[in-house]
Amino acid sequence: MTSVLFVCTANICRSPLAEALWRHRGFQASSAGVAARNGLPMHELSLAELRRRGVPAAPQSGDSSGSQPGTSRLATAREIREADVVLCMEAEHRAALTRIAPAAIAKTFTLPEYAAILRDHPGSTPREAHRKRRGYQESDIADPIGGTAEDFKECADRIDALLDVIGQHMA
Repeated sequence: MTSVLFVCTANICRSPLAEALWRHRGFQASSAGVAARNGLPMHELSLAELRRRGVPAAPQSGDSSGSQPGTSRLATAREIREADVVLCMEAEHRAALTRIAPAAIAKTFTLPEYAAILRDHPGSTPREAHRKRRGYQESDIADPIGGTAEDFKECADRIDALLDVIGQHMA
C-alpha cells in the first residue's frame, strides 16, 4: 500500500487533518510540519471538524525527537525519503522539503497539484506525475490558523474533496 506523508507548517491544523481523513479511507499516512514544534496537540478546530465528520484523529507516530503520538512533529529527511508520496499544503512547504531531501523532488507535490495531475492522468505513479507536473499551477491550501470555525470547515472541505480525487486513483 502506498504511504503518504502530509506536510504543512506547524503540523497542528492542515496536515494532521489530511492524515486523519486519509487514514479514515483505509490508506497509510503520517504527517509532519516544516516549522513544527514537537509535541503540540492538534488544533481544537481541526479536531472539531474531524468529530463533525465522524473521523477519529490520526494516531501520529512519535519519533526520536521525543514527540509523543498524536502531537506535532518536525519533518525529517528520513521520513521524507521513506514515504511513497509527500503531499504538501503549500508550494513553500514542497520547496522546503526538497532542500531537506533533494532526491524526494520526484515524489513531492502540493495536495491540489497531485489531485489535478491524477484527475487528468489517472493511474500515474508519483514519478510519472512528476514528469507531467509542468503547467499545473494549483493554489495552495490556506492555513486556517487564527480563523473561525467556518475557515476550518472550508479548509477541511477542500482537503476532503482533493483526497476523494486522489483516492480514486491510488492503490
